[in-house]
Amino acid sequence: MCSFKFYMAYTEDEAKVFGIIAVDDGLLYEGFKKVRDMIAEGYPCLAMVHAENMEIIHREKKRLIAEGRNDLKAWTDARPEFCEEECLRRAFFFIEELGSRLYVVHLTVAKGVDLVREMHRRGVDIIAETCPHYLTYTKHDHDKIGFLGKVNPPLRDTVDQEKLWEALQDGTINNIGADHSTVVPRKDKVGDGIWSAIPGFPMTGCSLPVMLHVAVHTGRLSFERLVELTSYNVARTYGLLPQKGDIAPGFDADIVLVDLEKVRHVTPEVWHSAADWSLYDGWDLKGWPVRTMVRGVTVALDGEIVGSQEHGQYIPRDIQKKPAA
Repeated sequence: MCSFKFYMAYTEDEAKVFGIIAVDDGLLYEGFKKVRDMIAEGYPCLAMVHAENMEIIHREKKRLIAEGRNDLKAWTDARPEFCEEECLRRAFFFIEELGSRLYVVHLTVAKGVDLVREMHRRGVDIIAETCPHYLTYTKHDHDKIGFLGKVNPPLRDTVDQEKLWEALQDGTINNIGADHSTVVPRKDKVGDGIWSAIPGFPMTGCSLPVMLHVAVHTGRLSFERLVELTSYNVARTYGLLPQKGDIAPGFDADIVLVDLEKVRHVTPEVWHSAADWSLYDGWDLKGWPVRTMVRGVTVALDGEIVGSQEHGQYIPRDIQKKPAA
């Protein structure tokens, strides 16, 4: 195992429900130190962090429930931006002290972008990721998606969204992730309102078509930059070079052919997900993958899965592969 995700977002009781370990500062520091030592031994090792201060969030949530709030924005208000910023500052402090590297999953806040830039200026090895939903929706979109938009960290404001786009353009954020986290039916997802709704949504199948539509066709990102963000940089981050992430001699023949002019109306069936909904139902997305090849074999064609489950392989990352800079 080479990737270790540290959840700063759960108390001990909450962590037990999900079968994970609550992370206090001592465990965070010790974990980061262990990852640093593994990197020094030659492993392509990576520490990852979900940054949210739950001690503050629980108090804000209790206050908003008492006020009778029950809307998408209330979920964001219960998880203020500074709760993410504070945890990032703490994690960055430990990483800088240890001289190690850190991957920030699903960055959402403008001040987080500023912090990553500052760390880069100081020579600290921080890799930042954001996700399509933070680039396409905000906390003000209750009328569009309602309780379906509940996610952790939450959808933010338009100011944060614009800063994320800027960071993708200038290289402060270098990876785009899906954060696919649920396959529950719509009725279970929305529950009785924002406080009982289940956080997260199906995103794996959505990510590339959504980004082609909102990034490439709007001119926010070049097609080449999107390929970097979704393929090459991800492979480099996780130590999968020189097998995955590029089209070159010696690499696996993993190729996605895209029709940039193809338009499809989105319905839940499009994504082949166990969920009967998505955040993008009703959208007309322009730009779709039409053929996906894994090691030279076509596994998806015109939106249908045609490959065998047995074709998938685990990619070991051996000790000889040094982590990419």
